Amino acid sequence: YQRRVHGGFKTFRIHNVKDLEMLLMHNRRYKAVIAHAVGAKKRQAIVKRGEELDIKIVNRKARLRTEENE
Repeated sequence: YQRRVHGGFKTFRIHNVKDLEMLLMHNRRYKAVIAHAVGAKKRQAIVKRGEELDIKIVNRKARLRTEENE
């Protein structure tokens, strides 16, 4: 699953935190896209680890509740 997104980046579908490690060396060519079936807890862990590794995540705010909504 690869598509081009804005800026000429390719996308890479992420299912778990280990998948982010694969993008560590290619973060200037690829942006991560969190898969549809990933739950909220795992999604938060992926977003947090992506920030630590400086990997851009296209749909980082999808399915995450804010404190205002709770």
